[in-house]
Amino acid sequence: MLIDLISQANYNSYNISLAKIIGLHPAIYLNTLLSINSKAINKQKLTNDEYFCIDRNYVQSITTFEVEEQIEIETLLINLGILKK
Repeated sequence: MLIDLISQANYNSYNISLAKIIGLHPAIYLNTLLSINSKAINKQKLTNDEYFCIDRNYVQSITTFEVEEQIEIETLLINLGILKK
């Protein structure tokens, strides 16, 4: 339905200052991972070393980023020291 298409529940946000430094897609991707991390903490789904597994299909459904782009962005974020794999 049209209401679902324009619903606030389907909106996402990103850090504008960070986007200016690392790019829009990496900022959106990082925001998505932070959101997933928060949910994983609340559901006690982190591993013993406090990691979580990324469901790339889920991330794609939220961001529209194909798996290849997700991997490229992750590589950038790892190289910048923002992410650990």
